[in-house]
Amino acid sequence: MAEAARLMDRHQSRFLLVTGEDGKLLGVVTARDLLRVFLRPDAAIKTEISRDVLSRYLGTNPVLVKVDVIDGVVRLTGELERKSILAAALRAVRAVDGVIDVEAQLGYAIDDIRLPLGPDQLEEVGSPVARRRLT
Repeated sequence: MAEAARLMDRHQSRFLLVTGEDGKLLGVVTARDLLRVFLRPDAAIKTEISRDVLSRYLGTNPVLVKVDVIDGVVRLTGELERKSILAAALRAVRAVDGVIDVEAQLGYAIDDIRLPLGPDQLEEVGSPVARRRLT
């Protein structure tokens, strides 16, 4: 597919003839045929993100993240379990066929990137509630 697109671009053509090994014409590929691979219904994109990316790939609960797709633009809102999977989630969503752009307003329940505070650092934590949680 990628090579066909490069050939069409290089030769400024709107179609390519497809031939067999014997040189016999098998068919024609158009630019529209190539784009069809990437243009998918919003519902199919949403299903793949919820089922495959959030649930299977990231192992997160898809109920915690609302996925909206309009004209290939994905909007994610909600909360992931861990901060460390935020970047991976965005990369994986962008890689889904048909996704044009991703907008995300995602929080996280656990900051697993920061190192836990030691007893000598608790004085730096301003909130008494935070201090109780950390001790």
